[in-house]
Amino acid sequence: PNYIKILDIASGQTRELVQDKTAFQRRVMTWTPDGKHLIYATFAYFYSVPGESARIRIVPASGGAPKQLGGDFRGRVLELSVSPDGKQFGFTLETSRNELWALENFLPAATATK
Repeated sequence: PNYIKILDIASGQTRELVQDKTAFQRRVMTWTPDGKHLIYATFAYFYSVPGESARIRIVPASGGAPKQLGGDFRGRVLELSVSPDGKQFGFTLETSRNELWALENFLPAATATK
């Protein structure tokens, strides 16, 4: 299992907040603005395998069961950010989808000389 622990800065004591069998995204967690919850991402090691997915979860800082936010996402969550009012959050998602773009007429038209 993987763990998220909280360190009390004043006392130096740690306590386990979350234990999970899926992997945690390293450095992909953030506190809600009121400090009462932690939002974090998990993923399957082989996210390109059908049925494997990333999930975003929220857990009370006081302890308790994590709850999933939104659905399952194909790929890896790279960043999380919570709005100042705590009503919305955004995230970036890395997927294995590759794209090639071709742009036309993107250069300015040449000016005519007399």
